[in-house]
Amino acid sequence: MSCPWSSLPGLPRPLSSSTLRTLSRLGFSHCGPTPVQATAIPLFLSRKDVATEAVTGSGKTLAFVIPVVETLLGLADPLGPHDVGAVVVSPTRELARQISEVFQEFIKDAGEAGGDDDQEEGEKQKRRQKLSQMLVIGGEGRSVQEDLRKVRSDKI
Repeated sequence: MSCPWSSLPGLPRPLSSSTLRTLSRLGFSHCGPTPVQATAIPLFLSRKDVATEAVTGSGKTLAFVIPVVETLLGLADPLGPHDVGAVVVSPTRELARQISEVFQEFIKDAGEAGGDDDQEEGEKQKRRQKLSQMLVIGGEGRSVQEDLRKVRSDKI
């Protein structure tokens, strides 16, 4: 089921240029998505509930990170300063840290989206920061609850 990312079957819309740029920069452009990614990403982007079980290294993290980033980038109405775009709860702090690092890779390139070569670095940084602030990632219920107390939950 391996195919290029830009022509992943079943997508409701093509992946953004910033997502494709991140995948290329991270070395994923040559191999295409794994079976779990090829199945889950189109479903997530079509706003379907998805549950998957797969072995370590099968690509589960990218299978949900890509749809979350794509959804946040495609919001018609930008979220306010206290709104949350996504909550990710992992079973351990270590896994939460790893997930956060993957999100940060996509956020780096998302700052480049929508601007031309002359775009101010400050504007790119603002976009990265805004996208980063839309995410709550935690490794245990208590830390996520503390973060959510700081934001409005009516847009989650």
